[in-house]
Amino acid sequence: MKKLICLLLVLCLCLSLAACSGQTSGGGATAAPQATANPMAETLVIGASADFTNEGKNLVYDMLLFRIDSYSASDYVVSSEHNADYTEFTLKVTPNVKFTDGTPVTAEIIKYTIESQLNIAPNGFAGLIEALEVKDDSTLVMKLSAPYMNTEYDLTYFFVVKPGEISEDGNFVEWVGTGPYVLTDHQPDVRAEFTRNEGYWNKAKMGKPKTVIWKVLPDETTRVMALEKKEVDILGLGSHAASQLSSATLNDIEKKGELKIMTRNGTSPATYMYNYVKGPMTDIELRKAVTYAIDRQNMVDVLTLGYGRPMGTFLGPEDKYSNRNGEEYTYDPELAKKILADAGYKDTNGNGIVEKNGDGKDIVLQFVTMSSDTYRNIGVLFGEYLKAVGIGMEVNSLERNAFLERTNSGDMDICMCHPWTTAIAYFNMRGSTSEYDNFGPGFGVNDKFPEYLQTVLTSTSEEEIQATFDKIWADIYAAYVATPLYASVSTYVHTDEVSGFIWTRGTQNLIDLSEVVINRK
Repeated sequence: MKKLICLLLVLCLCLSLAACSGQTSGGGATAAPQATANPMAETLVIGASADFTNEGKNLVYDMLLFRIDSYSASDYVVSSEHNADYTEFTLKVTPNVKFTDGTPVTAEIIKYTIESQLNIAPNGFAGLIEALEVKDDSTLVMKLSAPYMNTEYDLTYFFVVKPGEISEDGNFVEWVGTGPYVLTDHQPDVRAEFTRNEGYWNKAKMGKPKTVIWKVLPDETTRVMALEKKEVDILGLGSHAASQLSSATLNDIEKKGELKIMTRNGTSPATYMYNYVKGPMTDIELRKAVTYAIDRQNMVDVLTLGYGRPMGTFLGPEDKYSNRNGEEYTYDPELAKKILADAGYKDTNGNGIVEKNGDGKDIVLQFVTMSSDTYRNIGVLFGEYLKAVGIGMEVNSLERNAFLERTNSGDMDICMCHPWTTAIAYFNMRGSTSEYDNFGPGFGVNDKFPEYLQTVLTSTSEEEIQATFDKIWADIYAAYVATPLYASVSTYVHTDEVSGFIWTRGTQNLIDLSEVVINRK
């Protein structure tokens, strides 16, 4: 009897093991294992050409005020009120805003935020601050020595930071902010990982993806291949660091039709500065001839394959304080030749290059730019246009440090220049002086420009500011000190597994993931 019971127990155990292994009594297939959640279902992977520490900072840090558009701001981490003449601004801290380590935002922190970034955030009030007075835990008063209407707009450039977040040389070092994400892992220039801040104070702007991975892929071909293989979800977030793709690459992507392309027209054209301070380009007639020799439409057709628009103005007509008098540089090679001939530039040796007053020295201009395919190609086309009217040119395509050495010393005739952004901010940065900086001489073409700057910074009248810019543009155009070429089209390229991207705002390239949808296939 005991043996029988033992046999029955063994038989039951065998049947139990067979059932657990998924086998049927007839030797059928193994049952499917229980499904597990896809860890990437709520993860967005951004392909970038450089680290997040430049144009991805707002994943971690909020701005003091929120930029509505390119010229106005609204309340955000602080609310702002000003007196009638824009010399006093009262900043009130929004309740319940905390850093991700639990530290509450106070007026003292707002004071540190402003003081620590005066020299690194674009602003026109740094030299006007008389006092930053903490009235109580939630109130800070900024007093200026002169009116400045754009104070609130400029405060949209300031990231909210705790003491110790910014080093003496202006670098962000701690990465603990009040923003929508928390930095959880960072391998500089390789990869960064962020986790959603579940306690984020601004629920309307909370990021949808639970995890964001910023993957650095410096080579454009590698970035595109990663996107095609769905190793990354999107390229283009953040104008520079997250990759503006070349027009040839965009054209190839569009032909394949496998990826999604979002586009938006730009309004700030690529700009090239003439060295009107020293060298051959001190002759305004030569500067005129160069300007009229440039075929901007051909440049758009060749370089952007339609992803751009030719521009003969430094700002688009839709931009605030842009040129209202109708002046625009145009393409007229016959006029360029006439200007040269009338000014005494002639080709006396028959080599196709003019000389000044027959002195036997060919006019060969030094064109200095940075080393990328696009910049080099601009130089090649530039040279072809100038050669067609009898001007020689040598293209110097340099690495960044070598480029800066040349531009800061004035060792060039034409150089790549930072395009105009918003009128007041750019004019304040490099508009009132002709001294050399990273982009050659500034736009201060005469001794009126310091006075113009004072007016646009301190006036409380929109009409007066616009009237002053009318004078500024007229003087700049008449001096032929630089030339606009074309405005590129901003692009996002992403897979069909992600959607809901919002265009970055203004020159800060703020990344907004509050409407992103991930649908992995």
